[in-house]
Amino acid sequence: MEEPQETKLKNQHNHRYALDENGLLIDVFSLSDKNRGQSTPFFCCSCGSRMGTRMGSKNTWHFYHISNTTNCSYEGYLHYVAKEIFASTYKQCIQEGIPFGLLLPVEKKCIKYSKLIDGAICVSDDLELFDISKVFDTVDIEKPHDGFVPDILLSSSYSKDVVFVEIAVTHKCDSKKIESGSRIIELNISSEGELFGLKKHEIDTSDPAVSIYNFQKKTIETECEIECSRDVSIFTVNKSNICGRDNIKMSNLEDITKRRDLQCLIIDSEIYEGMMNYENNIFNAYKQGIEISNCNLCRHVSGRGSGLLHCNILNKRAFENDALRCKEYEVDSELISSIEPSKSIYIYSDKAKENETGVFKNEQAQQHKEVVKSEEERLIRPVLPFFEE
Repeated sequence: MEEPQETKLKNQHNHRYALDENGLLIDVFSLSDKNRGQSTPFFCCSCGSRMGTRMGSKNTWHFYHISNTTNCSYEGYLHYVAKEIFASTYKQCIQEGIPFGLLLPVEKKCIKYSKLIDGAICVSDDLELFDISKVFDTVDIEKPHDGFVPDILLSSSYSKDVVFVEIAVTHKCDSKKIESGSRIIELNISSEGELFGLKKHEIDTSDPAVSIYNFQKKTIETECEIECSRDVSIFTVNKSNICGRDNIKMSNLEDITKRRDLQCLIIDSEIYEGMMNYENNIFNAYKQGIEISNCNLCRHVSGRGSGLLHCNILNKRAFENDALRCKEYEVDSELISSIEPSKSIYIYSDKAKENETGVFKNEQAQQHKEVVKSEEERLIRPVLPFFEE
């Protein structure tokens, strides 16, 4: 008879599993037709009573209590069989070198674009499969450890690390065990059909029937294979001294840094949605020696930050690039000196490389730069925020 994945027995005193005379767990579906009617003794896993087999062609094969009993606990039966199945499955994995996977929640950090911006790290929650049999190579049923008796103890032959595996039928894991700090995997079993899942070589902790305690969430650095859809705000100055701003996809950022028509690119590592402070980045770029002629820098202009600049000399509305042709243009040095450099911006500039002074011309910034030495690359690439608190 073909073994079903789930056994549905209406009578809870009829079991799929029993013990033979040597105390070994026997699955009724491991027997064959020739066992039918033999006097081989089998015993209940819970109450110890003698059991017989029913292996007909109409009903599901099962063990049954030969004598009527009211003292047999179905919960006790499930608890015992679950421990035996899990331990034997895990032991088989160790002996035969088969991975036993534990699917755990992890924090994944995508660092694909962190080489461009130190803060450009995308964090997400995910599940990662770990082969715990490589670490925990010993399995014991109800072996005392540190004042507790776990249902199953997974231990290591080369470290003191252990994991408790608890089978929960009607009683959840004891609070004192949880408070002990020991790592615990709790497997909830409510029916005989669920025992089949214990034969799999994997525990999925996202399964509602699985609970874990005292596992520290691991952080894994990775590089996503898909293009990043996050927005990043950029400020540019081209070689005609014209400023611009835009929101681009993070996946397009590296191509922007290689553009030959730009003399300056500023990226704000703290802003991924919405525009950065446009005027402040004009000031930041100018303070770092970038050649800019822009009405926002002129001492004769009012209305900064409003989007409507007014030239007080010519008494008319001013547009930022008017400064490229204006004879009255004069940089407001007092305003520039009052501007505090942004703590989160990254500047890519030919000029910074030519001067070999780093991106920002001060000693503190000099300590936080990395010069790209490849002849094919022309940028100074910062690896840390230029200013620290």
